[in-house]
Amino acid sequence: IQEHIDYRVLVTKEGENIFGPIPLTHTSEGVIKGLTVEFPEKGIYSVDFDVEGILFQPIPKETVSFDIAVGEAQQDQPTTPTNG
Repeated sequence: IQEHIDYRVLVTKEGENIFGPIPLTHTSEGVIKGLTVEFPEKGIYSVDFDVEGILFQPIPKETVSFDIAVGEAQQDQPTTPTNG
C-alpha cells in the first residue's frame, strides 16, 4: 500500500455528477476509509479516481476509471477477437 496519497473522486451516471468531485484530499495510510456514495437508482455508474500527489510531492495527474453496475443493469462486455 502506498502511503501519503493526494486524490480526488468523482462518480457520474450518464454524464451527470452523482458524487463529487471532492476537493483534493489526503490519505496518510494509503487507504480511503469512510467513503460513502449513495446510488439513487439502478444503472451504470462511472467512478474516476485522480491521484495528484505521492509522499507530499505533486505528480502529473493519473486517473483510473471503472464502471459499477447497480441493480440489474448490464455492463457492455469487452469482446475478444478470435482468429479464424
